Amino acid sequence: MKLRDPLEEEIAIVKKKAIPEEIWTVVVCFIFDLLVLSCIPMCIATIIRKGSIPFAIFSIIVQLLFLALAIFIFTLMIGCIKKISCISKGQYQVEECTIEKIDVSAGYKKIVVWATVKTTEGKNKKIKARYKIKKKDVGNRAVIVRFDPKRKFDDELVVIGSYDE
Repeated sequence: MKLRDPLEEEIAIVKKKAIPEEIWTVVVCFIFDLLVLSCIPMCIATIIRKGSIPFAIFSIIVQLLFLALAIFIFTLMIGCIKKISCISKGQYQVEECTIEKIDVSAGYKKIVVWATVKTTEGKNKKIKARYKIKKKDVGNRAVIVRFDPKRKFDDELVVIGSYDE
């Protein structure tokens, strides 16, 4: 694997394509966190109005589950913020590749886009694709963004452009 520091042009394109989607994820996580956390005061008010011990125990269990869900969403949001920080500071390395094939696999709950890319070493590699990759991007030049292993972020595929440009 030939990892190298990104060029200025590549840094600008990666920022332009990756940061808006990560910001969108942070906003959605924040809204869901607010919705989940707003349920807890409503549950407390219902306990006070109802005055039933079994209902209070059940409600406290539900509130703890809501709190656990809120903490999980918050950690997802923090991860996205860290990724935005890495991308904006250019703290990653890239490997050049060409997009060979794009497959869309539809599962029970979600659709996953897989891109088969050919690296500069001639190896084919299958990577999960994000950042609005389309079927028309087949044959275009792309970079695989590899973050610091300590950060525990997945590799990202960002389309840079075609070789003809």
